[in-house]
Amino acid sequence: MSEFLAVTAAAAARIIFAVHGIAAIWRVALVYKQNKYWFQAITLFGIPVEFFVTLYMNNGHEWKWFCPSVFFYLGTVIPSVWFLELDLAERRLNFNVTQALGFVPAGQVAINSDIEDSLPLVPWKIPAEMWTQIVEQTLLLVLIIGRWLLPVGKTMTRDQLSQLLLVYIGTAADIIELFEAFKEPGVQRNLTIIHLILAAWSISLMQFTLVVTSTKTRKKTDARKEIEKCFSCQLFWETELWALSSTILLQDGPFLCLRLGLIIHYKIISQSNVFFTTKNLLVVVLQLYRVCVIIFEHRKRQRLAHLYEQSQQQPVLPKKSLTQRKDKSVISVNKSTENTSIQSIPSVTNIRSKDIFNEMNLIGSTDPLPRRKQTTESNTTSPPLPPPRPKSSHSNSLATMALNNSKISTPV
Repeated sequence: MSEFLAVTAAAAARIIFAVHGIAAIWRVALVYKQNKYWFQAITLFGIPVEFFVTLYMNNGHEWKWFCPSVFFYLGTVIPSVWFLELDLAERRLNFNVTQALGFVPAGQVAINSDIEDSLPLVPWKIPAEMWTQIVEQTLLLVLIIGRWLLPVGKTMTRDQLSQLLLVYIGTAADIIELFEAFKEPGVQRNLTIIHLILAAWSISLMQFTLVVTSTKTRKKTDARKEIEKCFSCQLFWETELWALSSTILLQDGPFLCLRLGLIIHYKIISQSNVFFTTKNLLVVVLQLYRVCVIIFEHRKRQRLAHLYEQSQQQPVLPKKSLTQRKDKSVISVNKSTENTSIQSIPSVTNIRSKDIFNEMNLIGSTDPLPRRKQTTESNTTSPPLPPPRPKSSHSNSLATMALNNSKISTPV
């Protein structure tokens, strides 16, 4: 069911692209009143071909880095906008010439242009300039809605898609601001400036064909292989550097150069032009600062990876085999048995009589110098008191002592 919905959404997005492209071609053919401008519809045939190829190769999922359906759609609408803007420039020039010569009043020219630009089945009239603005603004809306309807690729997450749509909205707002330069009087009468503005606008639309939120996933490999990779390629594809560089090269850089040229070379100085030029300059400076931060951080990670590789390359002692471990265990067992046998032989100083060994066996201790075991009773009960000495007088005791001394002494 999910695959069916994804295929249906992909087909709906491509149908919206084709319908808007046909409407833009129809407007160009109606303005110039020539059917030869329908040849632009050739690029629309690439949309169904791309759809079936994507359905066969990726099972309905979009490509990771590039969106071919958007490319074919822009290939149809961008030439139509060029034709409409050049038609407006010619009308402004003719209006200025006729009004300056006084042949045709300005109000009559405006009325004729409104009559020519009225829709056949709509009761209200739409001026030619408004028609061009409608095509240009709906172009950006169709790009955002169509990219939202397109199914997510195999490596693209919903988080990345939401970020991509937000980036597209900000980019569309900046592109719409570029057409504010057409309101300057010096721009309306200069075809060279008009061509430069349309060229910068066309280049900026090419970034809608890129998936700027996609990055190259890093595979699990050894540190040595990571370091052996090309530093510039790894830095460009595995970080957001390629998204920043595409934005600088396709949008902010050309817009800044164009507005600086209008101020410096063509002397077109106005409040809006100065404001947008300052804004583009700040955006470019901040993006370059972000690029420097990414490069420094990537070099820091590379240095840490190199240090980790050096630590892994330090010499490591070889592990002993199982046979060596067994031999070592056998030797340790033999040494322990020899020690026990040597300890079992009694020394000369430890020779005791048979009575002592019998006492040891009776006590149950193997200690060569057994000690009396202290029991709880011996600790708690005090030893018995000696019997009381007999009562005798001091003279009797002295007499007995003298008799004993006389018995002990012998003649020499």
